[in-house]
Amino acid sequence: MTEQPYSPFLEAEPGGRAEAVPPAVAFLAAETPFAQIAAMQPETAAESETQTVTLPTPLAVEAELWEAEDPSPVADERVAVTPFNFLKRVLMPAPLLSRTQSAARRTSNQQWHPAVSGVDPEQIRRQLSQYVNLTVVAAAIHLYNKDHPIDPVELGTPPVDAVFVEAVHQFQAKCYLDPGQVDGLAGESTLDSLGFITRRGLRKVNRVNSRALARLQHAAQKVEAARLIREATGGDYTGWFDHIVNPTFLGRPFNRGIHVELARRLRVAERWLLGLPTYQGMTPVELGRAFNLDTPTDREHDPTHKGHRPDGTSVDPDSNSMHTFGLGLDIRKQTNPHVSEKSLRAPFTCALRNAAALLGRTPLDGTAAASFDRLGTDPSLTTSQIHGSLARRNSDLLDYLALRGRLEGICRTLAERWAAEDWAAFEPAERQAGETAGVEAAAARWLGLIKTDYAKLRSGKWEPTDGFLNLSADLVVALRDKACLCWGAVDFGAKESGDIMHFDARVGGLGDILARDGHGQHAVEAGHPCLAP
Repeated sequence: MTEQPYSPFLEAEPGGRAEAVPPAVAFLAAETPFAQIAAMQPETAAESETQTVTLPTPLAVEAELWEAEDPSPVADERVAVTPFNFLKRVLMPAPLLSRTQSAARRTSNQQWHPAVSGVDPEQIRRQLSQYVNLTVVAAAIHLYNKDHPIDPVELGTPPVDAVFVEAVHQFQAKCYLDPGQVDGLAGESTLDSLGFITRRGLRKVNRVNSRALARLQHAAQKVEAARLIREATGGDYTGWFDHIVNPTFLGRPFNRGIHVELARRLRVAERWLLGLPTYQGMTPVELGRAFNLDTPTDREHDPTHKGHRPDGTSVDPDSNSMHTFGLGLDIRKQTNPHVSEKSLRAPFTCALRNAAALLGRTPLDGTAAASFDRLGTDPSLTTSQIHGSLARRNSDLLDYLALRGRLEGICRTLAERWAAEDWAAFEPAERQAGETAGVEAAAARWLGLIKTDYAKLRSGKWEPTDGFLNLSADLVVALRDKACLCWGAVDFGAKESGDIMHFDARVGGLGDILARDGHGQHAVEAGHPCLAP
């Protein structure tokens, strides 16, 4: 018997005969054109003369499915999306671009690369193989053309051909939740997501914040700060904003990009998440869905992550925030509000206190910001435990606001408190009136309190009935513990903690130096998992 070359898709039977249809191939057949590749030979002499797609043997295809080509040496793997496993590389989640769409995208990509971007399209193609199987893409186009003989996709000439365009398209479909980002054009964010961050053009987000640049200049007078700036950028402070990038993270890009230093930390968090059994093998889009980043509320909001704040932006570019350096990000702003900002600080604390009193929960000790800060600075608490404490407060607030306008429900809740002899929800006069009259009087008072609390919380853009914490515990642990980021919810000090949406790079390194430069920012000093006790 002739010995067969090894293939991960061929499973030998006891007698040594390879199965005709291995289980792995049968599985792939339902999701990809893989199983049909072997049959894609020219059917006629004429077709043989015009066919320009080289279709390898099934065994060669299996080898490529199992092992991707080496990544491009000019791509920054610390910024690039984490490479996919072989099953995710062969999957094609988006319908193929039409003949007209493919041709238009091919023309644009040919004009951009390398003339505008300065990136060799051969390197882009090579890097795409970490995420998309180019042989499967070629096979899919071949099948499409067989099914559309009157309007086939023009194949073009490598490196920027129809396969290149469709590979970009499928990469985007696996990396971006927003359909508007899935267009087959290897533009700014797509190049950043592939790791091509050093390039000549297609760079719109690398805009300067003058105030932050002055702070960098001042910080660079310190030897350690100058060294850290060189490590992050390869140069001095003047080139800091040349390193603003806009890769996808959890299926979303950033409104104005982030600094490459933060992007690298986010990839550390991403890789840790992908190592957990729950998320193993997921694409950025799948991770985003796992964290509900694809599910906006029924109120209109922008789901894009908020990042850099350059000059000329409407969101306070003159602030001292880490955003102005490109070192901060906000995730799901509308459903993870900054509850310690001036307009919400007192109403939010009042609402949490009232919720605890009415529902019989642990009383809030001091202001919400001070309470949250104590969680963040307690070295005995893990980030997961801190998240659990905040999640319980969030649940209490939702249960409390759910009683708005529901007198009968309030009465039942108060009756339970009375039976448990929990008097926090009652005024002295209500207790003296006896159970029936006391519960009735207290219910009328609480009906008004809940209405007032809701109205005060609702004064901004936040809808209180969405809750104030809608970030997964796993995500917060990845960002705070593994990427070593400051979490605004608990790491902003006793006055400002409560910025639930916010994470930044002020923990250690250059971020710590900038936080201590006398511009009023809180430096993280205790309790953070990345700081020595």
